[in-house]
Amino acid sequence: MPILVYNQKNPYLTQCKTLSRLDGKKYALYLRDTSDEASRLRPLAYSNVSIVVICFSVADVNSFHAIESYWIEEINHFHPRGIPKIIIGNKIDRRTQRHASEEEEETGKGNKQQQQQQQTNKNKNKKQLPQLSFRRSDLPLPAHESRSVSREEGMRLAETINAVAYVECSAVTEEGVSDVFRAIQNALGKAQAYSSAPIYCGRPGCTIL
Repeated sequence: MPILVYNQKNPYLTQCKTLSRLDGKKYALYLRDTSDEASRLRPLAYSNVSIVVICFSVADVNSFHAIESYWIEEINHFHPRGIPKIIIGNKIDRRTQRHASEEEEETGKGNKQQQQQQQTNKNKNKKQLPQLSFRRSDLPLPAHESRSVSREEGMRLAETINAVAYVECSAVTEEGVSDVFRAIQNALGKAQAYSSAPIYCGRPGCTIL
């Protein structure tokens, strides 16, 4: 059963195969890896596809927004009948690191503000005249626009686009990787129904391997 996988890091079309069992039946899953950089070749990957797996980084909110603004539109163009879709939130280890860094940053800000307040009190006690500073380091920095994507946001998006599943994982720590293949296994029934039905142009359905 061919499965289309989006990966923004690999600009080349690659394919791998894995065996899976469900309800006593053995399935051969063919995974095709592609990216937005191979836009001219990607239409070739849509042929004989039974499930679309859309991957994004939970540490990059832009890749998350691209699902609705870019990928879903393209998928619906090649498969307007509503091919089964699974959303994968990858790099959950980066989200944990980001949260830890933000907590350290907030703690540092709190300590700095406390030190500044203590210094201000000392200056008042000494009855010193206020001094104005125009150093660049004293000016407020612009707010950081990047943020991580929560699990709740991913689940809401999956519901919005009518995806069959939303799964989070980390390729580095391998956390949740088995859940990805389990989600694919659970979607095989819908994939079979999609592949066996005539597609919109009247040609035979996709082949199940």
